[in-house]
Amino acid sequence: MTVRITRKTIAALTVVAAAIAATAAFAAIPDGGGVIHGCYVQATGTLRVTDTQTNVPKACTSKETALDWNQQGPQGLQGTPGKDGAKGDPGPSDGYITRPPAKIVGNGGTVASLYLPAGNYLLSARFQGDSYFANTPFGCSLMAGFSVDTVTGKTGASNEVTQPQTLMAAHTFDSAGYATVYCNGGLQIKNVVLTAVQVGALHAYAS
Repeated sequence: MTVRITRKTIAALTVVAAAIAATAAFAAIPDGGGVIHGCYVQATGTLRVTDTQTNVPKACTSKETALDWNQQGPQGLQGTPGKDGAKGDPGPSDGYITRPPAKIVGNGGTVASLYLPAGNYLLSARFQGDSYFANTPFGCSLMAGFSVDTVTGKTGASNEVTQPQTLMAAHTFDSAGYATVYCNGGLQIKNVVLTAVQVGALHAYAS
Protein backbone atom coordinates (compact mmCIF):
# COMPACT_ATOMS: atom_id res chain seq x y z
CA MET A 1 0.00 0.00 0.00
CA THR A 2 1.41 3.36 -1.01
CA VAL A 3 0.66 6.52 0.98
CA ARG A 4 0.81 9.71 -0.99
CA ILE A 5 1.93 12.81 0.97
CA THR A 6 0.75 16.03 -0.55
CA ARG A 7 1.98 19.56 0.05
CA LYS A 8 -1.17 20.26 2.10
CA THR A 9 -0.34 17.35 4.38
CA ILE A 10 3.21 18.61 4.89
CA ALA A 11 1.91 22.12 5.67
CA ALA A 12 -0.57 20.75 8.20
CA LEU A 13 2.12 18.68 9.92
CA THR A 14 4.35 21.77 10.07
CA VAL A 15 1.60 23.77 11.82
CA VAL A 16 1.04 20.96 14.33
CA ALA A 17 4.78 20.71 15.06
CA ALA A 18 5.02 24.46 15.57
CA ALA A 19 2.08 24.35 17.97
CA ILE A 20 3.70 21.55 19.98
CA ALA A 21 6.99 23.47 20.10
CA ALA A 22 5.22 26.62 21.22
CA THR A 23 3.38 24.68 23.94
CA ALA A 24 6.68 23.25 25.20
CA ALA A 25 8.25 26.70 25.18
CA PHE A 26 5.43 28.25 27.16
CA ALA A 27 5.91 25.61 29.83
CA ALA A 28 9.10 27.48 30.78
CA ILE A 29 7.21 30.72 31.49
CA PRO A 30 7.79 31.86 34.16
CA ASP A 31 11.38 30.63 34.41
CA GLY A 32 12.79 28.55 37.24
CA GLY A 33 13.22 31.66 39.38
CA GLY A 34 9.58 32.68 38.97
CA VAL A 35 10.46 35.59 36.66
CA ILE A 36 8.30 36.37 33.61
CA HIS A 37 10.13 37.89 30.63
CA GLY A 38 8.23 40.09 28.20
CA CYS A 39 8.67 42.31 25.17
CA TYR A 40 6.84 45.65 25.02
CA VAL A 41 6.18 47.92 22.02
CA GLN A 42 5.72 51.41 23.42
CA ALA A 43 4.21 52.81 20.23
CA THR A 44 1.31 50.34 20.17
CA GLY A 45 1.22 49.10 23.76
CA THR A 46 1.62 45.52 22.60
CA LEU A 47 3.05 43.19 25.23
CA ARG A 48 4.02 39.58 24.75
CA VAL A 49 6.01 37.04 26.75
CA THR A 50 9.06 35.04 25.79
CA ASP A 51 11.43 32.48 27.19
CA THR A 52 14.89 34.06 27.32
CA GLN A 53 16.60 30.67 27.46
CA THR A 54 14.95 29.17 24.39
CA ASN A 55 13.88 32.44 22.66
CA VAL A 56 10.54 30.74 21.98
CA PRO A 57 8.41 32.72 21.37
CA LYS A 58 11.05 34.80 19.64
CA ALA A 59 13.30 37.10 21.65
CA CYS A 60 12.65 40.82 21.92
CA THR A 61 13.47 42.74 18.75
CA SER A 62 15.14 46.14 18.45
CA LYS A 63 11.69 47.74 18.32
CA GLU A 64 10.67 46.19 21.62
CA THR A 65 11.67 46.88 25.19
CA ALA A 66 12.49 43.90 27.40
CA LEU A 67 10.50 43.80 30.63
CA ASP A 68 10.88 41.40 33.53
CA TRP A 69 8.50 40.96 36.44
CA ASN A 70 7.88 38.48 39.20
CA GLN A 71 4.65 36.65 39.91
CA GLN A 72 4.99 37.67 43.57
CA GLY A 73 5.24 41.39 44.16
CA PRO A 74 7.59 43.05 46.67
CA GLN A 75 6.67 43.03 50.34
CA GLY A 76 4.46 45.93 51.30
CA LEU A 77 5.00 48.43 54.07
CA GLN A 78 4.50 47.26 57.62
CA GLY A 79 1.05 48.02 58.93
CA THR A 80 0.21 50.08 61.98
CA PRO A 81 0.82 48.05 65.18
CA GLY A 82 -2.38 46.90 66.86
CA LYS A 83 -3.43 47.73 70.38
CA ASP A 84 -1.91 45.82 73.27
CA GLY A 85 -3.99 42.85 74.30
CA ALA A 86 -5.37 42.25 77.75
CA LYS A 87 -2.90 41.14 80.39
CA GLY A 88 -2.91 37.36 80.75
CA ASP A 89 -3.18 35.47 83.98
CA PRO A 90 0.16 34.90 85.70
CA GLY A 91 1.48 31.39 85.24
CA PRO A 92 2.67 29.11 88.04
CA SER A 93 5.52 30.71 89.93
CA ASP A 94 8.68 28.72 90.35
CA GLY A 95 11.10 31.55 91.03
CA TYR A 96 11.87 34.38 93.35
CA ILE A 97 11.80 38.11 93.69
CA THR A 98 14.39 40.33 95.31
CA ARG A 99 14.01 43.92 96.44
CA PRO A 100 16.59 46.63 97.21
CA PRO A 101 17.09 47.68 100.85
CA ALA A 102 13.98 49.27 102.37
CA LYS A 103 14.01 51.07 105.67
CA ILE A 104 11.11 49.93 107.83
CA VAL A 105 9.94 52.44 110.42
CA GLY A 106 6.83 53.14 112.43
CA ASN A 107 4.05 50.65 111.78
CA GLY A 108 6.12 48.67 109.25
CA GLY A 109 5.75 47.82 105.59
CA THR A 110 6.08 45.24 102.81
CA VAL A 111 9.63 44.49 101.64
CA ALA A 112 8.91 41.77 99.01
CA SER A 113 5.87 40.26 97.29
CA LEU A 114 4.86 37.65 94.72
CA TYR A 115 1.52 37.49 92.89
CA LEU A 116 0.48 33.85 92.59
CA PRO A 117 -2.43 32.10 90.85
CA ALA A 118 -4.64 29.72 92.79
CA GLY A 119 -2.81 26.57 93.88
CA ASN A 120 -0.64 24.92 96.52
CA TYR A 121 2.73 26.49 97.27
CA LEU A 122 5.81 26.06 99.40
CA LEU A 123 6.85 29.55 100.47
CA SER A 124 10.17 30.70 101.86
CA ALA A 125 11.78 34.05 102.57
CA ARG A 126 15.35 34.86 103.54
CA PHE A 127 16.72 38.27 104.51
CA GLN A 128 19.25 40.25 106.53
CA GLY A 129 19.08 43.76 107.92
CA ASP A 130 20.73 46.47 109.93
CA SER A 131 19.77 49.53 111.96
CA TYR A 132 21.11 52.89 113.00
CA PHE A 133 21.12 51.69 116.59
CA ALA A 134 22.36 48.59 118.36
CA ASN A 135 19.91 46.11 119.86
CA THR A 136 17.01 47.35 117.73
CA PRO A 137 14.02 45.00 117.98
CA PHE A 138 12.38 43.87 114.75
CA GLY A 139 9.69 41.53 113.56
CA CYS A 140 9.11 40.10 110.09
CA SER A 141 6.24 37.93 108.89
CA LEU A 142 5.60 35.81 105.83
CA MET A 143 2.06 36.67 104.77
CA ALA A 144 -0.34 34.77 102.50
CA GLY A 145 -3.63 36.48 103.21
CA PHE A 146 -2.66 36.24 106.87
CA SER A 147 0.52 35.60 108.82
CA VAL A 148 1.82 32.09 108.16
CA ASP A 149 5.27 32.43 109.75
CA THR A 150 6.95 35.10 111.88
CA VAL A 151 10.44 35.78 113.12
CA THR A 152 11.41 38.37 115.74
CA GLY A 153 14.74 39.49 117.17
CA LYS A 154 17.16 42.32 117.77
CA THR A 155 20.12 43.69 115.90
CA GLY A 156 23.49 42.99 117.48
CA ALA A 157 26.08 45.29 118.94
CA SER A 158 27.21 46.16 115.39
CA ASN A 159 23.66 47.29 114.52
CA GLU A 160 23.26 44.30 112.16
CA VAL A 161 21.25 41.12 112.02
CA THR A 162 24.34 38.96 111.91
CA GLN A 163 22.66 35.76 110.68
CA PRO A 164 20.28 35.53 107.71
CA GLN A 165 16.70 35.12 108.87
CA THR A 166 14.45 32.50 107.27
CA LEU A 167 10.66 32.24 107.06
CA MET A 168 8.97 29.12 105.66
CA ALA A 169 5.39 27.95 105.16
CA ALA A 170 3.09 25.83 103.01
CA HIS A 171 -0.08 27.55 101.86
CA THR A 172 -3.05 26.93 99.56
CA PHE A 173 -4.40 29.89 97.59
CA ASP A 174 -8.08 29.27 96.83
CA SER A 175 -7.88 32.20 94.42
CA ALA A 176 -5.03 34.30 93.05
CA GLY A 177 -3.30 36.46 95.63
CA TYR A 178 -0.04 37.79 97.02
CA ALA A 179 2.61 36.22 99.20
CA THR A 180 4.48 39.02 100.98
CA VAL A 181 7.20 39.66 103.53
CA TYR A 182 6.12 42.31 106.04
CA CYS A 183 8.50 43.82 108.61
CA ASN A 184 8.19 46.38 111.40
CA GLY A 185 10.64 48.19 113.63
CA GLY A 186 13.51 50.49 112.71
CA LEU A 187 15.22 47.79 110.63
CA GLN A 188 16.64 48.33 107.16
CA ILE A 189 16.02 45.08 105.28
CA LYS A 190 18.59 43.94 102.72
CA ASN A 191 19.27 40.87 100.59
CA VAL A 192 15.65 39.73 100.78
CA VAL A 193 14.63 36.74 98.65
CA LEU A 194 11.03 35.48 98.50
CA THR A 195 10.46 32.12 96.80
CA ALA A 196 7.25 30.30 95.86
CA VAL A 197 7.27 26.77 94.44
CA GLN A 198 3.96 25.32 93.25
CA VAL A 199 3.26 21.71 94.25
CA GLY A 200 0.54 19.26 93.38
CA ALA A 201 -0.90 18.75 96.84
CA LEU A 202 -0.34 19.60 100.48
CA HIS A 203 -0.83 17.01 103.21
CA ALA A 204 -1.07 17.97 106.89
CA TYR A 205 0.24 15.70 109.60
CA ALA A 206 -0.68 16.06 113.25
CA SER A 207 0.60 13.88 116.08
